[in-house]
Amino acid sequence: MDDEAPVETGVVAGRACGPCMVCCIAPTIDDPELKKLPGHPCPNLRNAGCGIYPSRPRTCRAFHCGWLSARWIGETLRPDKSGVLVVLNTKPDANGTPERTASFALLTRAALNAQGLAEAVAAAVAGKVGAYMLIPGAPGFTATQIRLNERLADPVRRKDKAGVLRVLKQVRAEARTAESRPVVFTSRDRGVGERNAELPA
Repeated sequence: MDDEAPVETGVVAGRACGPCMVCCIAPTIDDPELKKLPGHPCPNLRNAGCGIYPSRPRTCRAFHCGWLSARWIGETLRPDKSGVLVVLNTKPDANGTPERTASFALLTRAALNAQGLAEAVAAAVAGKVGAYMLIPGAPGFTATQIRLNERLADPVRRKDKAGVLRVLKQVRAEARTAESRPVVFTSRDRGVGERNAELPA
């Protein structure tokens, strides 16, 4: 748990989506070209992958999950194998200052124990990346998102992996009791192809 999260661009050498299709199912996509509720397969998804891959919407072309694009997210966290989907973004913080964020969506019960999860979350916190846990609602319903940085500051500083995992377990338990509501699409006149694939609805 010594590494911090550097700025990443592009795709990590040696990594490829392969048979993973998690981003075709888990996120909300609210874009003029494609609207998809969270937890529902994209209507263009086929057994072998995207049925319109050569002409897929720009939202899909622009999206790379954290595992695909960030070396500090370990090989073991490939979404279809770990149950963890990491989405990297840059958003304004409470003061309007741009902040790099990493959202860790735990898609299965076993995801909390995924090899490399504690290390990746700790790297984000140590690197001053806004780290969030997301627990999806039922298909078509909103996810619950909880910020981790302040709660993990002490165990990350002490490089206490067991402490990090305890906090993650507590946060997941809290998130699972939160209210979830049906997702309502909001896009109206965004430019066609503007990226708008989000885990939290």
